[in-house]
Amino acid sequence: MRAFKILLITLFLNVTFNSIGQTSYNTESKDSSNIYYFSLLKYCDYLDKLDSQPSIIYIERNYLITDKLPSRIRNYELKYFDQRDVKRFLKGKNQMTLVRIVSLRVNEDSFFVNVIPFTVSYKKKNFNYLNGGGLGVKFEFDVELNGLIFKSAEMGEI
Repeated sequence: MRAFKILLITLFLNVTFNSIGQTSYNTESKDSSNIYYFSLLKYCDYLDKLDSQPSIIYIERNYLITDKLPSRIRNYELKYFDQRDVKRFLKGKNQMTLVRIVSLRVNEDSFFVNVIPFTVSYKKKNFNYLNGGGLGVKFEFDVELNGLIFKSAEMGEI
């Protein structure tokens, strides 16, 4: 009986520890394992720390990246704008914040995605983008998982 209890405890601990591991991220899924979704989630973590959070995050539409992203993350509504939408939105307004998600890039052994909030204005038929820095989200390749795992996220890493 004692050997049976030890076996059960060992199996339980083994299953528990194995299920706590890292998540492997990719660019194709439509859930939180998508690196762009995850990077946007990290940007929302940053916004949560601000004194005043927007209720809507306006994101620059990029069909390769944004088509797999949701319309809501936590308390934030996500709206995807192309230039025509931005121009229409800015009629009668001075500026807006438009978030650009830069596609996955590689630097040495790190993979990274940048999430950059731009202050955008439209005057005299020209768009003006002011970049005040952004969030750098780093991943590294894990051989065991055969995929990317989260490494760090830091504002100002751009």
